[in-house]
Amino acid sequence: VFSDLACMLLSNLSKNTTCAEALVPFTGLFIEIATSPKQKFEFLFSVLADMTLAAECRRYLSEGEHPIFLRLLTFINDSSFVKRGGVCVIVKNCLLEVDRHLAILEDHDDALLAALLGRLVHPECEFSEEELDKMLLEISLEHRNTPAESDPVIREMIIESMIALGTTYEGRVILREKEVYPIIRECHKHETDDALRSGMEIIVEYIIRDEDHANIRPTKIKKTEACLSEE
Repeated sequence: VFSDLACMLLSNLSKNTTCAEALVPFTGLFIEIATSPKQKFEFLFSVLADMTLAAECRRYLSEGEHPIFLRLLTFINDSSFVKRGGVCVIVKNCLLEVDRHLAILEDHDDALLAALLGRLVHPECEFSEEELDKMLLEISLEHRNTPAESDPVIREMIIESMIALGTTYEGRVILREKEVYPIIRECHKHETDDALRSGMEIIVEYIIRDEDHANIRPTKIKKTEACLSEE
C-alpha cells in the first residue's frame, strides 16, 4: 500500500518539469520496478511518461538494438487506465526521436504496429480476404475478439504515434508494407471524435503520398477524405 502511494505522490511531483528531469537518472530502475510481475506500481507509468518529455530519457529508452520502451508494449492492453495511458504517452514521446525510427522499425515494427493498431481497430471493422492476408497476423486474427480503446485521450496518443511514424521515409515504408491503410480506413468509419478522424486522415496522407524513391511506386494523391469515404 505504501509503495503504491509513494508512486502516486511521485507521479504528482513529476508533473513539474524540473522534478521530471531530476528523475531521469532513475529511468532504468523505474522500468524494472514498473514491469515487475509481483507488483502493480501503476503510477510509475505516469512518472515515466512525464520523464519522456526530457530528450535524455527518450534517447535512453529508444537506443540500442532492443529499445527499452518496447518492453512496455505488453501493458498497452492492461485493465488499468493509468498503465495504458502511460505506455501510449511514452511510445508517442519516444517516437519524437525520428533518427531512431529505422532502428526501432528494422526488427521490431510488427510488435510496435500490432500494439498500436490493436487498440484502434474495432471488432466490427470489415476487411476483404486480400486485406486480411496482407495485414499483420495479430490484427487479422484478433480484431474481432479485442475491443477498441474506449478512452479518446488514449486513442489520440496512439494516432499521434502513428503520425510520428509517418514523418520519416522508413516509417512510411513500413506503414505501406504492413497494410495499415485498410485498418485506418475502417477505424475512421467507427471513430466518433472529429479531431481523431482528422488525425487518421493525416496518417492516410502519409501512406498514399508520392515518394521520389525508386523502391516505391508513385501513387496518385487523392483528397484524403474522398479516399477514405470511397471505400
